[in-house]
Amino acid sequence: MNQLKRRLTMNKSGVVLTYVMIVLLVMTIIISGVVFITVGNLNKSTQTSDHMEAYYVAEGGINYLTQVVTEKYNYNKTNNPSPMSTFFTNMDSIVALYPVSNKLTIPFSDNGGKTSYAQVWISVITSETGTIHKYQLNSEGYIGSVHRLLTKQIEVNYASGGTAFNNAFMAISGTTFIGVQIHGPVQTTLKTDGAIIFGKNSSAYKVYIPSDAVLETVVKLDGNTWTQAINDTKGITGKAGIYKVEVPTVKQVPVKATPSILGVPKLNAQSYGSCVFIDSNRSMSIPNNTTISNLANVTYNLTTANPANLGSTFYVPTIKILGDAPTFKIQLDRDITLITDTLWLDNRFTITGPGKLTIYVRRSTTNSKTNLDLNAFRMNSSNDIGNPTTPTNFIIYIAEQLYNSSSEAVTVTFSSQNVPPTFYLSLIAANLNYNLNTVIVNGALATNGTSVIFDSHANGKAMLIYAPNATITGKSSAANLYGAVIGKTYINGAGGSQPTITYAPEVNNYVPADTLDLSGLVGAPTINLTKSATQE
Repeated sequence: MNQLKRRLTMNKSGVVLTYVMIVLLVMTIIISGVVFITVGNLNKSTQTSDHMEAYYVAEGGINYLTQVVTEKYNYNKTNNPSPMSTFFTNMDSIVALYPVSNKLTIPFSDNGGKTSYAQVWISVITSETGTIHKYQLNSEGYIGSVHRLLTKQIEVNYASGGTAFNNAFMAISGTTFIGVQIHGPVQTTLKTDGAIIFGKNSSAYKVYIPSDAVLETVVKLDGNTWTQAINDTKGITGKAGIYKVEVPTVKQVPVKATPSILGVPKLNAQSYGSCVFIDSNRSMSIPNNTTISNLANVTYNLTTANPANLGSTFYVPTIKILGDAPTFKIQLDRDITLITDTLWLDNRFTITGPGKLTIYVRRSTTNSKTNLDLNAFRMNSSNDIGNPTTPTNFIIYIAEQLYNSSSEAVTVTFSSQNVPPTFYLSLIAANLNYNLNTVIVNGALATNGTSVIFDSHANGKAMLIYAPNATITGKSSAANLYGAVIGKTYINGAGGSQPTITYAPEVNNYVPADTLDLSGLVGAPTINLTKSATQE
C-alpha cells in the first residue's frame, strides 16, 4: 500500500515538472515575441523619425532658397524695376549661383549622433510669354541614410505700365506707315478702324493696341503680310508681335508758368576785350562782328565765386548768341533761371558746371516772325551746344508765341551749316511748330503745336519728340531718328523710300524728370511674385 502511494506521488511530481517546463517555454516565447515586436517598433519609430527629420531638413533648404529669391526680387523691384529685360537679367543671375551641377550644402545640427544637411539648387522653367519667369527651388534633405526631395515653384509676372515712352513710335490719332522701318515698337491709343496701317516696305518690331480692341480692326496691312510688317515672333491670336495693353494717358505739354520779373535782378555788365557780353541793358549778346580771339577760352562766371552775380533768378531782356564763339562757356555751380523776352541762338556755346540753367521765354505776339529764333549753329563736329556732359541741366521753356496778323503759331526752324550740330537740351514749348532739318538733339523736344518735321538724325542717340497734337513728318529717305516719338499721326514725306525710326533707351537718361509729365506713359510696371506650395 505504501509502495503504491509512493509511486503515485512520484508520478505527480513528474507531471508538475512537465507543467512547469511547458509554462516556462510559453513564457519564453511570449517574452521573445514582446522583445522582437518592441525592437521592431523601435527601429520603425527611428526610421519614421529620420524620415520626418529629413523632410524638415529639406523644407529648411526650401525656406532658405525662398528667402534668397524673395530678397533678390524685393531689391530688384525697388531699385531696378525697368526695363523688363534688365529686371529678369538681374533675377536670373541668382540662378547661376545655385546650379544643379554644384549643389549648395546647408548643414543642420546633428540629431542623435546622425549628421543632417540639405543640398539645394534652383532650376529655370522656360516661359513662352517672355513676361513671366518661373523658377523651381529644389532641396534634398539628408539625415543618416535617409533623404527626401522637396520642390517649390516661384513665378515672377512682369506687366509693363505705360509703354508709349519706351516705344519707338506712338500714334495717338492713327497713322499710315509707307516705306518706314521702325526698329522698335509701335503703339496706338485708338480702337478705330485702321488706327495703324502698314504700307508696302514698312515694318515694326512690335505693335501694342488697347486691351479691348479688335486686332483686325485696329491694325491693317496694305501690301504687306503679317510677317513682313511685324518682326517679333510672339503675339496674340496667332498674329506675330501684336500685344494688347492698357492704354496710357497722353497729356498735353505742361509748360510751366514764366516767373514774374518783378524784383528779379539783372546781370551785371561784363566785357571781354572789345566784346561786350552783357551790355548796359543787362542783355546777353555775342554779336555777329565778334572777334573770335576776344572770346577764346573765356568762361562767363555765374558761380558764387562771382559776388556781382549772386542770386538764382535774373531778368535778361534779350539773349542773343550770334557770333561764332567756339570756346565760350557759361559756368554754373548752382541752379540759375534766366527770364527773357527774346531768345536768339544762332551760334554755338557750352554750359559747364554742376548747376542747371533754365531759360524762360515770355509770351509774345510778333509781326516779324523773328522774335524767337533758334537757328543755325555753325560748328565743327568736335563742338557741342548746350550741356554735353549733363543734357538734363539745360532746359528752355517757351510760352505761347504767335504771329500778330493771324494768331498763327510760330514755326521754329533748326538749320545747320556744314556738319549737323547737336543740341544737348530740352525745349518745352506751349505752341511752337518745329522744323528740325538735320540737327541732332539729345534731350526732349516737346510742344503742343501741330507740326514737327525732321530729316536726318543718324548720329542722335536720345531724342524724344513729344507732340501729342502734331503731325510728325519724316522729310526724306534719310529721315533717320534715334529715340522715341509720340505724336498725333505720322507722314512719310519721302514717298516710297525707307527712313528709319530706332528706339534708343538712352532717351530715358536725357529727359529731366521735372520737364514733362510722363506719368501716364511711364507708369510703374506691375511685378508680382507668386509662390506655389511645397511638393515632394
